[in-house]
Amino acid sequence: MTIPDASILSGLRVLVVDDDLDTCVWLTYALELYGIEVHSAFTALNEPETRFSRSQVWFDQWLLKPVDIEKLVKAIAHLTGRSSLSCELIFSS
Repeated sequence: MTIPDASILSGLRVLVVDDDLDTCVWLTYALELYGIEVHSAFTALNEPETRFSRSQVWFDQWLLKPVDIEKLVKAIAHLTGRSSLSCELIFSS
């Protein structure tokens, strides 16, 4: 799998939301290596009343942990129209 060149994603702004602070920090660091401006939110979703179904949220895409950085970068490139990759992205649901 080829990861998009960092210049393709440079200048994008991404919001990372996760209930684990270490994951937010790691994803922020990894995405910043691609020139992405990252904002993160540390949001606890451990309580049943705070869980959402896919139809209730307005996310374009989410990936389950452990996050594969290649899939994440490809998803960002694909969703922003900055991907010229012909391979199919595989997402967990």
